[in-house]
Amino acid sequence: KNYIQVKGLEFRNLKSTKVNETPIGIYITGTGSYIDIRNNYIHHIEANVQDGNAHGIAVYGTSSSAQNNLNHIVIDNNEVANLKLGLSEAIAVNGNVDSFEVTNNKVHDNNNIGIVLIGHEGVSPVAALDQAQNGVVRNNIVHHNSSINNTSYNEYSADGIYVDGGKEIIIVQNQSYENDLGIEVASEHAGKSASQIIVRDNTISNNIMSGIAIGGYDSQQGYAENNTITNNVIYKNDTKDQESGQIELNYDTRNNVITNNQIYASNSRIFISNNFNKNTGNKLDYNHYYGEFDQSNGLWQWKRKTYKGFTSYQAGMNQEGNEQHSVFSKLSPSFKLILK
Repeated sequence: KNYIQVKGLEFRNLKSTKVNETPIGIYITGTGSYIDIRNNYIHHIEANVQDGNAHGIAVYGTSSSAQNNLNHIVIDNNEVANLKLGLSEAIAVNGNVDSFEVTNNKVHDNNNIGIVLIGHEGVSPVAALDQAQNGVVRNNIVHHNSSINNTSYNEYSADGIYVDGGKEIIIVQNQSYENDLGIEVASEHAGKSASQIIVRDNTISNNIMSGIAIGGYDSQQGYAENNTITNNVIYKNDTKDQESGQIELNYDTRNNVITNNQIYASNSRIFISNNFNKNTGNKLDYNHYYGEFDQSNGLWQWKRKTYKGFTSYQAGMNQEGNEQHSVFSKLSPSFKLILK
């Protein structure tokens, strides 16, 4: 099906108490092109059972063809809110979907991940095509998404925006705040990656855990490779002292670039956490670190080694050619960043 528009509708109150039922507000699957989902309000879709699943908007590319797939999919200016998602996500793009836009949406107050771009789950039977790719995620406002009261998790694990095994996606000019995590780039499938993701010009603030996380959350996961994190404002995340810091490098990060970010510490004073040794070829420079304390009290972790103080951290990183042009500035305690 091609050239379809779903505009200006309300989808609400679809609920299930069965694990084998998945309530979804709008579901696109199979093949198709030039499908626009615009200006809809989707709320109170609920999986009311442990380990159930629900979505607000789901795009599942099940095709085994590189040409006859799902392409030119637009998800724009929708409000997706107050969903009970179980193990799933409010807006999901998964599998053989090539060229898509997720723009200008408001995604909030859901009990799992806000926006997800997924690969490697077997949605397409052809592994080489089984990745959401060639997409733009722009100007979304994503907030208050948390899994702490989700019976399938009961912990802080919900990202505002999550790339789980997608590739060639630009995440730009979004606001992600007061979620469990701000933006994450990873793969949950061992031996598989999230790659060529650009995270640029986003404002990521006051999330419970890290502002930006890359790499597998443990050593059974996949890796993050050739991604770029640049020109973001990363402000006072790690609000509950989870030791995740503002930027978190997790398991198996390869050849990622982290530059030109403005990074503001929270009360944890941790700027970067990296509790894994599997960290190769990552380049950090031209970052500006801000804290309401002397540089000597800031905390950075790299390959499981903790540095106290920016001077010590920069000296250690310079040995790898990293952070040579980065700086630290002390802020007055009354400083407030005006977030747009």
